[in-house]
Amino acid sequence: MKITQYIHKYRETVRHLWNTSFKDDANWDTVDAFKKICDLIYEELILARLDIAAPILPVDSQSTYLNDYQIFVDHKGKLSLMVNREIPASGYWDYPIKWIPPEDPPDIRPICFFDFDLLGWRNFEYYRVRILKCPTHQKIEGRDALIKCNHVEIRTINAEQKIAPDG
Repeated sequence: MKITQYIHKYRETVRHLWNTSFKDDANWDTVDAFKKICDLIYEELILARLDIAAPILPVDSQSTYLNDYQIFVDHKGKLSLMVNREIPASGYWDYPIKWIPPEDPPDIRPICFFDFDLLGWRNFEYYRVRILKCPTHQKIEGRDALIKCNHVEIRTINAEQKIAPDG
């Protein structure tokens, strides 16, 4: 099930909330509290509204990818990305491959939303992803990358639709 429009609404909601209500006096405790709030918003705006059982796509780093979602493109052309130089990922997103062609579909799974600055202005502009398969650039398989959320679509692939109690 394609959920891109719901994800964009969620991103805008949490971006606005952070930048208008949390950023000015933010510290690491604020960041942790904000993560909990984002989880609740994700549950209500996406999981409950779409009536699906899937994990929450977190707003900050974690190390494992979410197998219930897939990142994809629905157009022809190059997909721009910043690939991490290390496996496991370090703080450097400068691997030499900067584009992959979506015509030979890669298997890309999200890890979290990513911002370079967790205490300042946040845009929730990137997905941090794991590239499981990339036929055209096999050297980046298993690497994490950053992809702009506006350049791709997202869908659930293993999530089950919940069955309503009355039917």
